[in-house]
Amino acid sequence: DITISNYRDVNVYINGEVNRPGLYQVKYQKNQVTPNIEEVDLVGGNILNSYEATKTVVPNFSAPKLFDALRLVRGLTNKADLSQIKIVRKNSKTLGGGTIQAKVNLLDLLKNGDQSQNIKLFDGDYIFIPPSEKILIDQLIDVNVTNLNPREVEVFITGNIFKPGRIILKQNTSLV
Repeated sequence: DITISNYRDVNVYINGEVNRPGLYQVKYQKNQVTPNIEEVDLVGGNILNSYEATKTVVPNFSAPKLFDALRLVRGLTNKADLSQIKIVRKNSKTLGGGTIQAKVNLLDLLKNGDQSQNIKLFDGDYIFIPPSEKILIDQLIDVNVTNLNPREVEVFITGNIFKPGRIILKQNTSLV
């Protein structure tokens, strides 16, 4: 028997209308599952349900997905168009080689919970968030109420004030 104890990180490059474009390593999520194992004793025909079998912990891994990667870029710009995300992937040589592209509408996930838009990522994927021609107010509201953008923002205050410098504010804090 072979059991996978760990997966290596998936490297993806994220570019476009994000606050921190660049190369990111996205980790597999490790979930601990304790199965309820019932085995059949083939010699005697008895069902074995031992305490030792039920307390065995089996690791279960969840592959990294698009939403996981986008949380790493520290937020999106106001011009990000989440309905036209482009993902470029290397096609395996057995399937003809080259690259394949897909367009993903992440707004369907944010508005309707459509998990099919939250695709699994592979090593070497390129993710591009295109700009929209105008600021999409409805999209901004949808994104800001999710956990896609960080809950805190870092600002630098300067001028004739008592304590200039870097401060961290909660998201949606007013200027006052």
